[in-house]
Amino acid sequence: MPVGYGYVRNDEPTVVDWAQITKQAADSLAAIEDDRKKRRADIEETNREFYKDLANRPVSQNTAFNNFMSDYSQQVSKAMLAVTSELKSGQITEEEFYRKRANIQSQTQMMLSNFKTYSEKYDEFIQRAGPNGTGASIEAFERSLGKDFMDFENLRPIIDPNSYEVAFTREVEGPLGTQLQAASANDVFQFTNFTRDKFDLDGAIKNALSKVGVKTYKNEFGQLVSGQYIGKSGEVLTEAIKKDARAIASQDETVISILTDYGIEKTYDFSLLPNEVNNIINIEERNKKITELQNQNPNTIYRDSNGKYYVSDAQRKSAITFVEEQLTNASSYKIEEAPYKQKEIIEARLELTDAQAQRLIDTATKQGEPTETTNDILADIITEKFTFPPNATVEESTDQIKRNLEDLGFTNVEVVEGKVTFPNPTDSDAPDITINLGGRAPAEWTELFKTRLPGIPGYGSYLLAQAAASRAGGVGATDTSKYNQ
Repeated sequence: MPVGYGYVRNDEPTVVDWAQITKQAADSLAAIEDDRKKRRADIEETNREFYKDLANRPVSQNTAFNNFMSDYSQQVSKAMLAVTSELKSGQITEEEFYRKRANIQSQTQMMLSNFKTYSEKYDEFIQRAGPNGTGASIEAFERSLGKDFMDFENLRPIIDPNSYEVAFTREVEGPLGTQLQAASANDVFQFTNFTRDKFDLDGAIKNALSKVGVKTYKNEFGQLVSGQYIGKSGEVLTEAIKKDARAIASQDETVISILTDYGIEKTYDFSLLPNEVNNIINIEERNKKITELQNQNPNTIYRDSNGKYYVSDAQRKSAITFVEEQLTNASSYKIEEAPYKQKEIIEARLELTDAQAQRLIDTATKQGEPTETTNDILADIITEKFTFPPNATVEESTDQIKRNLEDLGFTNVEVVEGKVTFPNPTDSDAPDITINLGGRAPAEWTELFKTRLPGIPGYGSYLLAQAAASRAGGVGATDTSKYNQ
């Protein structure tokens, strides 16, 4: 007997719409072909833009540069043609093609863009490096690192066949004969297009002085003392000056610019870290070696292979000291006496200094050292030596300034463009002392000398001994040894 499996017989004939199926297949094939044509057109258009960019590459009056760019254009064109042929022949997939093409394009854009910047700003770079330029010394050093690889007479580009990165190669003569040197194009352009402005020290000082402001106080003689960094008793606030100088020179980049761009007496140079130090992996050991180098070469500022510069404690101290001097010279200091009290003030000062002189002689004779009361006597000596006519000029007074400073034991005194400069007598490694008289009235010169000379570290004792000898008269006037501490 027949067995049923639960199927229901369909008596209607099966109808297949072959026309619809054929249309769908044809549409799919057409869509695939359209997509292929579109991708092919995109590839061809992108290649055309690529070759157009190469044709518009930077040109120069330098024939060697033009030859270098022509060489590069030929190599990169061959590279693009090769990957396109590999795609058409099925040697690489579209995904591989797009990846390789993107690498070639990015490297080419980098090359063209950087060469365009280099050629357009070449004259600007020269001006920035000039005596009146805004470029910092560190900029000139960075650019010098890539200088050898911008001599197009002896330079050839080489394109890596895998990454398509570009290297600059040059032939150099070495102990083993002619050798090939190579540098990444990225590194070369990082050096040659590097810019860094000088630190605006004048602006920083003006800003600091504007924040401090001018204050006026009356001192013990009834005089009105006004200026920046003035205390309530008319004294100069040296600690406040030092604090502001430390704030200005707080950043390494600022310290480097101050040391190398602002005419500090010492000449500071840049240098790359030796490979044996640069390649030390252990940070603690590496820093120790760098410190040793800095101690051996205190005037050298080192740079590692990653572009980091190392500033030593001594270099930072020198920069801060220089800023202190600039702040002191730029700040104002003025004393005014009420006309109706001038006679009383003079008499009071004479009585005071006479009394102090006698106390100084008595104390020095008994103890062999001056007392704390000698500061006013010292000020009296400096006032006597450095008092100038109201209409005096620095040029006219140069001989007097030099002679009187030499009387106080200073040597190699120079007066140039209103600036008085002489070596620090107590520390040969310290920066020279500079007192800027330019643009100031002669009365202010006196106060500057009275402020700066006693403030030289370690020199006060010698000056105080001279004060003692001066007030002692004939006895011990030429022998100050008993007054030295």
